[in-house]
Amino acid sequence: MTNFPQIQKNQIGDFVQRLKKARDNQLPTIDVTDWRLILVNRNYPITSEPTHLTTFDNRQVDERIIPELTAMFTAASNQQIQLEVVSAYRSVEYQANLFNQSIEKASAEGMTPEQAKEEALRYRTEPGTSEHHTGLAIDVLDRNWLAQGGLLSEDYGQTAGGKWLAENVATFGFIIRYPENKISSTFIEYEPWHLRYVGVENAKYMTEHQLSLEEYLSQG
Repeated sequence: MTNFPQIQKNQIGDFVQRLKKARDNQLPTIDVTDWRLILVNRNYPITSEPTHLTTFDNRQVDERIIPELTAMFTAASNQQIQLEVVSAYRSVEYQANLFNQSIEKASAEGMTPEQAKEEALRYRTEPGTSEHHTGLAIDVLDRNWLAQGGLLSEDYGQTAGGKWLAENVATFGFIIRYPENKISSTFIEYEPWHLRYVGVENAKYMTEHQLSLEEYLSQG
């Protein structure tokens, strides 16, 4: 009978730490000051609106994401998917108008002021806390869906265009910013149309490990 050496508790701890280090070595360097990783949500309002905006598909976006954005639209087109940006940069003032409209609609349906605000927060963010203020977020649908009267709905994730986005945007540095089953960290329901630029290395890691931006940044 072979006698195996006894493993001490401290040796087990060392082994676990080595495994953790090996895993962490695969993690891209996370710099929370990196412009690509700016976090904007209900707990982290934007501190200043962007000044380096340019036009893409008749919408304003951060000029630094144009090369990847152009490449992504070209790749989709090569697969017979004609993408269209339906929303991009929004000023804080414009977001305030959208948010108030959502509250008014819910109120008209008989909700109390508190209920109306909570309903608005399911798919809208309060002024100052929207990713669209950064110029790094875009809402994207395809023309077939739009031609059929398709709107910004979870059903889009089951279409050819929605599936193409989920499978390919990381290649171009984008993520599906509000994935399924991540509302506990993002505070936003599933939005298969809402893309956020974070850079290729970050996007691929987040997608591969099924992490929201909040979860990813917490590892840094």
